[in-house]
Amino acid sequence: MIEVAKIILEALFILFVPGFCLSFVLYEKKEIDIFERITLSFGLSIGLFVLIFLLLNLLGFRLSLAVVICIPVLIILTSCAILLLRKAKNH
Repeated sequence: MIEVAKIILEALFILFVPGFCLSFVLYEKKEIDIFERITLSFGLSIGLFVLIFLLLNLLGFRLSLAVVICIPVLIILTSCAILLLRKAKNH
């Protein structure tokens, strides 16, 4: 049972959360509704990971567990930093 919960949380972390954070960078809060944002989140995450992992593979980096964990974290942190800078600039 714990293994199933772990797999679901890992899938959400990789396939949803980075795209969700990035969707707030690309679209303002009121521009799209929550259902569009959720759908866009999955598409953005999958597309971004495919491009990043392809680029890393072409550059000769080996795909390890550390790389697979660091990429979503970097996307999330970068998206949050852009949002904070944008919010600070507007106020």
